[in-house]
Amino acid sequence: MRVVQTKIFAINFLFLACLSTSAVGKDKATLKNVSFAQQYIMASCIIKRYQSQPLSSEAKAWAGGVLENSSFSIEQYQGLAKIGEHAAMAETSKNGQVINIQACFNLSTSTATKNKILKILRRK
Repeated sequence: MRVVQTKIFAINFLFLACLSTSAVGKDKATLKNVSFAQQYIMASCIIKRYQSQPLSSEAKAWAGGVLENSSFSIEQYQGLAKIGEHAAMAETSKNGQVINIQACFNLSTSTATKNKILKILRRK
């Protein structure tokens, strides 16, 4: 459980670092919505890649928190979840460890994904 908490903390730290250096827009509400959307995409990706594992349960709680704190429509959530399903293949470290989280992180923070997010958020 401690390892999972450490992974979630590291993921959130990386997320915040990317958001602070990202120039998505001047509007704070837009930046906040993009942040929620990126988190939801990453959580969706982790849920899919770590099914039946403790990290998946934490990602479900994370996604639930995004649902509680954001105000997207059902259609917007569905669009964001679809993006989370299309992360690149997992890479493997030099010692043979499969690294699923990196693909989810790269997907959720890419410029292409941010553009897709903005399109989805414009739909109401």
